[in-house]
Amino acid sequence: MGLNLILIIFAAVFPALVVILSVHKRDKYQPEPTKEIAKAFAWGLVSVGFAVIPETIMTATGFVEETPTTFVGAAKLSFLCAALCEECAKLLVLYLFLQKSKYFDEYTDGIVYAVAVGMGFAGLENVMYLFSNLGSWQAVGVARALFSIPGHYIFAVAMGYFYALWHYKHTSLIWVLVVPILLHGAYDTIVFSITLDSPYTGLLALGLIVFMIYFLVRSSKYIKRHLYRDIVLLQQRREEEERLRQAAEEEAARQAEEAERARIQKETDDFIAQIFEGK
Repeated sequence: MGLNLILIIFAAVFPALVVILSVHKRDKYQPEPTKEIAKAFAWGLVSVGFAVIPETIMTATGFVEETPTTFVGAAKLSFLCAALCEECAKLLVLYLFLQKSKYFDEYTDGIVYAVAVGMGFAGLENVMYLFSNLGSWQAVGVARALFSIPGHYIFAVAMGYFYALWHYKHTSLIWVLVVPILLHGAYDTIVFSITLDSPYTGLLALGLIVFMIYFLVRSSKYIKRHLYRDIVLLQQRREEEERLRQAAEEEAARQAEEAERARIQKETDDFIAQIFEGK
C-alpha cells in the first residue's frame, strides 16, 4: 500500500505541477521566484477547504443533487455549487496572497499566480477523487489529467487575466469572478450531463473536446496579450526611471552650481572684508 500511496499522490499532483512549470516558463521577462509560486500553490490547497464547506451544505440540504439525474440538475450542481463555491474560494486566496506580494509587478504575474492557486486546488481535488476510486484510480487519474487539470487551468488563466486588468487598468472586478464561473459551470455541466442516461452522450463528449480545445487556445492568447502588455509596462518603467535619473542629475548639477556660487560669493565677501579691515 505504501508504494500505491506514493503512486496515487504522484498521479494526482504531477499533472498540476507540469502545468505550473509550463506557465512559469512563459513568464519570460521577469519570472516569479519559485518560492512565491510554491506559496500560491499552498494557498490553492487551502482554498479546497473554503469550497468544500458551502458545497457540503448545499448537497446536504438538498439544494442541489449530489448525483444529478437531469440536465437541469447537472447545470444547477455545476453553476450554483461547484463553479460558484470553487471559483469564489480560489479568488479569495488569490486576493489574500497577492495583496501581500511585492512580486506582483507585471500583468502576466496575475496569470502565473492564479494558475498556481488553481493547480493547488486541482491537485488536492485529484488526490480526493483518486482515493475515492481506489479500484480504478489509474483510469480516473488519466481522465482527470486529460480533462480536469486542463479545465482548472482554463478557469485559472481567465481569473488571472482579468485580475491583472483589474489591478493595473482598474477594470470591473466582477469579470474576475464571473468569467471563471461561467467557464467552470459550462465545463461541469457538460461533464455531468455525459454521465446521464441520454442519447446525446456522444455529442456531449464531442462538445467537451471542442470546448477544451477552443478555450485552451484562448488561454494561450490571454497569456500572449499580457506578455505584450508587460513589454509596454517595462518600457514605460524604463522611461520613467530614465526621466527620474535625468531629473536627479539635473538637480545634483543645480545644487553643485548653487554651492559653487555660494563658495565664490563667500570668497568675494571675505576678500572685500579683508580689504576694509586693512584700511
